[in-house]
Amino acid sequence: MGAYLNLGEYENGRHLANRSLNIYPEGSHNWMLFLEYYFLLCMHTGNYAKATEVCLKVVQHPRFEFVDQVRREKWRIFEAFLQYMWQEGESTGAGEMLPQFRFFKFANDLPIFSKDKRGLNIAILVLQILFLLDRKDFDGIIQRAEALKVYSSRYLKQDVNFRSNCFLKMVLLMEKKDFNYERTRKISDKYFSKLKSCRFHYSRGSMATLEVIPYEELWETILEKLRE
Repeated sequence: MGAYLNLGEYENGRHLANRSLNIYPEGSHNWMLFLEYYFLLCMHTGNYAKATEVCLKVVQHPRFEFVDQVRREKWRIFEAFLQYMWQEGESTGAGEMLPQFRFFKFANDLPIFSKDKRGLNIAILVLQILFLLDRKDFDGIIQRAEALKVYSSRYLKQDVNFRSNCFLKMVLLMEKKDFNYERTRKISDKYFSKLKSCRFHYSRGSMATLEVIPYEELWETILEKLRE
């Protein structure tokens, strides 16, 4: 499933899921890991209805409360990205199956900036930016800009976290250019090109390379928000 995720081959991944899910005992570590890859494949290929189905299958399973804290937090972050994507589109059908969501309660409940959860920390920071931008809360983004700078310089290695570094630099440029669409788009082109030159690769559930939604797609969403 990991290969199909990195290649963005949804149909092949779906067929593999249909053939292979019964191999793993439901609720087991391997079952949840397999579904994690499948969920990310659905998100990366825009199949949000199937992603919702997969997410609910995991978080509503009786054994979910017994998995380790980091894995639970990861799935809660997955759920938050789903909520955002449904909010951006038609909130009907599968999206209505998700529980009521309060982002800022979610963000406050999850501890961030811990050294052993770098990928989750980045995902939470990205979610904060998306939800704040959606509300035109530019002051909230400005308040987080310094934390983004510190986090990027302290924790993100250039090799492993190259894509995350490019994305966070673009976010910081957005703040530096006062959230102006044209100036942000123009000055961020260099980093956007660098981002596209480095392919997404999620290996063995690595936190460092976690992208719930491809950064390219998120950046296009951010630019659209600035243009509104």
